[in-house]
Amino acid sequence: MFGVGAPVLAAAAGILLTSAWRTRLPDRIITHWSAHGPDQWGSPAGAAWQFALLTGLIGAGMGSVAALAPALLLMRRTMLVLALTFTGVMTALQLGMLAAQLDHATADAAAPGVAAL
Repeated sequence: MFGVGAPVLAAAAGILLTSAWRTRLPDRIITHWSAHGPDQWGSPAGAAWQFALLTGLIGAGMGSVAALAPALLLMRRTMLVLALTFTGVMTALQLGMLAAQLDHATADAAAPGVAAL
């Protein structure tokens, strides 16, 4: 059940971290950027819930296949690795996105730091 628990815990940790940093984040944060700079903004809470849903549903979905599927051992191990890798990447992206925008008055002031990610 580790493959299911880790994504759920990571999703909850992202929401808690966003709540803890809420006073240090701008009212609107950059949630998406392209090669030309930021192109989407949103609230910190909305971004946290989007990351939580993606991490929880996709990560735990792959982890549940690894934990519960009556399949070959190799497939179960592959699904566990994919679930944990996806969870790690999503957690790192959320942490990096939030950390780059800490202590900035507006999201636009944080844009150069976020673009470097």
